Amino acid sequence: MWGRGVAVLLVAGAGAVLSQAQESWSRLLAAGVVLGAGAILVRRTDKPARTIERARIPLRRHRHLTALVVQSVAAGWPDDPETLAWLRECAVSDSERKVRAAAVREIAAGWAHAPGTLPLLHERATSDAEWTVRSLAVRTIVAGWATDPGTLPLLHERAANDYSEDVRAAAMQAIAVGWAYDPGTVPLLRERAAADYSSDVRTAAVRAVAAGRTDAETLAWLHERTMDRAGDVRLSVVRAIIAGWPTDPGTLPLLRERATADLDAEVRTAAVRAVAAGRTDAETLAWLHERTTDRARGVRMAALEAIVAGWRTDPRTLPLLREHASSDPDGAVRRAMVRTVGAGWTDHPEILPWLHERALDRAKGVRLAAVGAIAAGWADDPGTLPLLRERATADSHWRVRSTAVRAIAKGWPTEPGTLPWLHERTMDQANGVRLAVLKAIVAGWPADPGTLPLLRERATTDPDEDVRQVAVRAMGADE
Repeated sequence: MWGRGVAVLLVAGAGAVLSQAQESWSRLLAAGVVLGAGAILVRRTDKPARTIERARIPLRRHRHLTALVVQSVAAGWPDDPETLAWLRECAVSDSERKVRAAAVREIAAGWAHAPGTLPLLHERATSDAEWTVRSLAVRTIVAGWATDPGTLPLLHERAANDYSEDVRAAAMQAIAVGWAYDPGTVPLLRERAAADYSSDVRTAAVRAVAAGRTDAETLAWLHERTMDRAGDVRLSVVRAIIAGWPTDPGTLPLLRERATADLDAEVRTAAVRAVAAGRTDAETLAWLHERTTDRARGVRMAALEAIVAGWRTDPRTLPLLREHASSDPDGAVRRAMVRTVGAGWTDHPEILPWLHERALDRAKGVRLAAVGAIAAGWADDPGTLPLLRERATADSHWRVRSTAVRAIAKGWPTEPGTLPWLHERTMDQANGVRLAVLKAIVAGWPADPGTLPLLRERATTDPDEDVRQVAVRAMGADE
């Protein structure tokens, strides 16, 4: 008797703390008290139900914690005839979904062979108001009663009729995995792939139908599904065809058609990459040139990357890349092409002047790419250091300025003017630039007589806390 009384007091106290506590640690402590109370509650007594109901009263404002009490009852009174009845009541009637779910789990785990367990799970899988409980019940039935004659019909019914797409998908996946060779499985999956109103379910159904199959009938059906109204479904169809039927005579024409006509950019992108994969012929190159004018940047990028990979030495490739690096409407495409040209064509004398032009692009990402390419590939050119200094002082974006600062400190540490110039840059208006300058000086000139006074000055006068902290830490390391 003492155990039940202490348990009730503990749970009541935890409920009071939870009602008043604002701090997360207090709430966590209170939850721990509930667990401790559950440990006491598992002491054998003759009547668990009244004690548990008394323990639940203080937790009404935090009903999700009553699931812990459900677990304690199931563990503490598995042999008591009242326990199963009480758990069934919780599974059906409790207003908190977590309590119903906990009760379903405990019943399935501890009373799997009880006469009413499977009917209860069936009822919860179809009638519970919360999709998470229905999904749990479906998964529990599949795990424990796969061979029961009623399981597959239940799954078919849930896959077609549940109003939650998550439950329909769970039922469908269970059928695809556990009943792959049942005569009704493929028809069900195809019906769901065509008729389900959720694109996620249709996508999963397409994948399940295509998995492991290479027959002509499945391929013909997949061709039909390329007309699905949802882009993610069409993308799954295209990927399935690429994976299972890459050499089929109808695959390449389909991919080219999808790469040009599909309304979804991701589908067009995937199709472009698949068309180009492993090909180096002139016809494919001409077609890829056309795709570089697609309205979506992802498609243009895919086409340009494919051209670089398969036709790098073609005389039209470099002009095409330069044209997109200069004129493409999307800054990300221009940036990528500047990097590609800057890294791959350093032996062409016209590239450096062209990169100087790109260092003035309207997009900061393009200017960053140009500055980085020039510093990496043309460090010995007499015009590189002046350009980097100009970008480090005049560029409108602090990231470009800080990149140029780091490139100068790394590439020209022995240049007599570098250190004085870096001291000047500690006056940049951007915190990020001043931070880059200070780190560069600390790393490259720690013993210089002017470094410690600079650090002291920055540690006391810099308006940015990060800069001041770097200066303080550097002085501490020096001492």
